[in-house]
Parts: sequence; C-alpha cells; structure tokens
Amino acid sequence: MSNNLAGALGLSQSAEDYLEAVLVLGQSGRMVRVTDLAERLTVSKPSVVAALASLEEKSLVRHEHYGGVELTAAGKSVAEEVYRRHRLLHEFLRDVLGVPDKIAAQDACRMEHVLSPETVNQLVRLVGFFRTHNADDAILLHELQKCLEKGQCSNVKVKTETGNGKANHGGRMKKLSDLKVGVRAIVKGLKGDHTIRRRLMDMGLVPGVEVKVSKVAPLGDPIDIEVKGYHLSLRKDEAQVVLVEEIE
Repeated sequence: MSNNLAGALGLSQSAEDYLEAVLVLGQSGRMVRVTDLAERLTVSKPSVVAALASLEEKSLVRHEHYGGVELTAAGKSVAEEVYRRHRLLHEFLRDVLGVPDKIAAQDACRMEHVLSPETVNQLVRLVGFFRTHNADDAILLHELQKCLEKGQCSNVKVKTETGNGKANHGGRMKKLSDLKVGVRAIVKGLKGDHTIRRRLMDMGLVPGVEVKVSKVAPLGDPIDIEVKGYHLSLRKDEAQVVLVEEIE
C-alpha cells in the first residue's frame, strides 16, 4: 500500500530519504529538527527546509518554522515502507550474500528506491528462510554460502552414513550441548546469529560432519569435542546453536 501511495504521489528518491530520516530520527522519542536532518542526510539546512516545504504540500509532514518536524499518517505509511525495504535489503546483502556491513548499507540505500513490491515480498520470504530454516535446510544454507564466498558451486551431496554407524534420521535432533561424553553425532544445522554461525562453520562445524563429545567441564562449560581428528573447545552457548543427530 505504501509503495502505491509513494508512486501515486510521484515521490522522488530524495523525498523518500527525507521521510525515512524523519521516521528513524523520531524513534529516539525526541523532536526532529532541521539540523538533525541536515546532519543525517549530509545536506544544507536550506535544502532541508525546501524539501520539507514540498513534503508539507503533499500532506506528508508537518513542520513549524523554527520548530520540529513530524510525519502525518500518510507520511508515516510511506516512511515505514521505505525503512522496511532499506532494512530488508541491508540484511539480505549482509547476512545472506555475505557483503561487508558498510558496503551492504551503502548498496541498500541505492537499491531501496527502485524495487517493486513483488520483488520486496520475495526478498522477505528469502530472508525469512535463512532466519528460520530447519536443520535439514542448513546443508543447503552452507552450500549456498560456500558458493557465494568461494565460488565453489556444486550439487549438494548429503552423507547418510559416516564412520561405523548411521545417522539416526528417525530420531529427534538435539543441541550439541545436550550430548553426553563419548556420544558421536552428525551436525545437521546451525541456528542463531549469523556471525556465530559463520565462525563455527569456519571452525569445521558444518552440516554433514561427524562430531564426538570428548569432555565436559564440571559446570558444563566449556565443552570439548572432536571434529575431523582434532579437538575444539566450545562455550556452552556456542554448542547450543549446533543441531545434531546422534549416530546409532
């Protein structure tokens, strides 16, 4: 709805930026002033005043001379949609494609004004998949990240057997932190924060690999595990994001 409203009003990229800036600055709870907008958008105060006058003519903002700036109901509707697109694109570029945060933020600013509602909705679904994927989907997640980061793009092959046993596919998955000493398991996925998942994958905890708990500290932290013949010491909160299936 907001995208249609912005289109019907013929808003420019600059106008959308102003509305988004008023929304974001207003989230602090304090009055938004011309100076605040000038600093955030790196423009002159006269430019801000002129832009606000244009937006006020369209009934998108209210601005009293030498006073604060606030969004009207229509202005807030447009601003929230622009902000949603911006945040979504930033997360997609950073968390899914692995683009460095600063570059992702800059590119999101450029992209947010040109996407159709249909494309935005599909990106919402894609980002949602990577946020809430189940353990079986994590293998696909890892393969996609490897393809994007290293150019190693190939068909996904999931091992169903390892060592002298088979993964108990009919069993219930559990957290690595819940395994008892001596138990072997297959990593099925990683949940939680993107940064933590990436670091654990870099340590070798990728979907399909076999792990074994070799030692647990008296208070349950840290946890010593074996992966590919070497030992890793994980904090309990790290082990809790790794989902595994025990090997029979």
